[in-house]
Formats: sequence, structure tokens, C-alpha cells
Amino acid sequence: FLHYLVRHCANQPLMILATYRSDEAQSGLRRWLAQLDRERLNQEIILQPLTHDQIEAMLQAIFEQDPSTPDSVRLAPGTLLETLTTLTEGNPFFVEEILKSLITSGEFFYTDGTWKSKPLPELHIPRSIQDAVQQRTAQLSAPAQRLLTLAAVAGRRFDFTLLQHVMQCDEAQLFLLIKDLITTQLVIEESDERFAFRHALTRQAIYGELLARERKML
Repeated sequence: FLHYLVRHCANQPLMILATYRSDEAQSGLRRWLAQLDRERLNQEIILQPLTHDQIEAMLQAIFEQDPSTPDSVRLAPGTLLETLTTLTEGNPFFVEEILKSLITSGEFFYTDGTWKSKPLPELHIPRSIQDAVQQRTAQLSAPAQRLLTLAAVAGRRFDFTLLQHVMQCDEAQLFLLIKDLITTQLVIEESDERFAFRHALTRQAIYGELLARERKML
């Protein structure tokens, strides 16, 4: 329908504004975007992640809209702002969801005139983000899910050779498993030897599902 509408309104004073997350573009959406490109019917604007200062401005704006917060909002240096910048990588949706979850759970609290948060490893991942990650991992085979878990324990970035050794599989098998992770937008390739989680929160969500003893064992 949208394709039909765009084609038949090209000469009308009408603008259709559509948004999508580039890391969540499914095959149907990619085909539609390719059609628009071929017919020169669209102009794409890529939004860059928020900077450190922009995230700070966003937090100030959110607090000013909330009548339950103090009139003068001060953020403790080296805590929440740095934590949000690291975890969300400038994604405004993630910023809002994490902030809401932290306040609800008491992990972000007001004391001595400033807002403070618990250390990053202790932070609770919001249910909305956890659910989004689980929906993607559910599409994976059992070996691919195990690979993803091992990668999460290894860290934000992980080496091909290390995972091959731990998984005890040949190179061709591991290639197929990693391609599955890339297809589901969970992992990206940084070099021929190194891969990384697309988002720090993805890794945090998977790691957070493991028991402490599991993490130690793995």
C-alpha cells in the first residue's frame, strides 16, 4: 500500500515520513526500500547516535517534564551519564527505557542533592529490551544460541579462533553459526578474526540471564 501511495502521489504536495531502525530491517522492509531506491521515490536521512552532551540534554529535558523530581536536577559525575552513554551507545529509545527501569527499580536514586546510580554491572536490563533480545535469540538453533552465550561471557568483542576452540567445531561450521548471528542483527563483523555484539545492551541482556555459577563455569 505504501509503495502504491508513494508512486501515485509523486506529483502531489504530500510528504510521507517513515522511520525504521537500521538494525531491525527485515527482508520485507529491505525489499520495499530497494524498490523506492530503484524508482528514485525516496530520500533517506541517516540519524547519528546521540553524543555524550546530547544524552545529558535529553536527561535534563526528561527530568524537567517530571513534576516529582527536584527543581534543580544535578547528575553525579562519573555515574549515570557515563553508564547510559556506554550501555545505550546514543540510542534514545534505549536511554529512555533504561532510565525508566532504573528509577522504578531504585537503582537510580536521589541522595545528597544529586542523582546517582549503582555500578554498571549491577544494572537491571529493562523488560522491553530483554524481550526484544529474546525474540531474536529464539530464532536461532541450539548451537547458535550456545555460541551467543559463550560470546557474551567472552565480552563485548570476541575472537573467531577462541570460539572455535571452545565450541570444538571446524571453521566451516562456525562460519555458518556466526552468519546466523549476523543475520538476526545480534552480531557484527569487525575484522576477519574479530566480531562484536551490535549493541552493548544485547550482550548485557544475554549475560544477565546466566546464573553466577554458569558465568564462572563458562
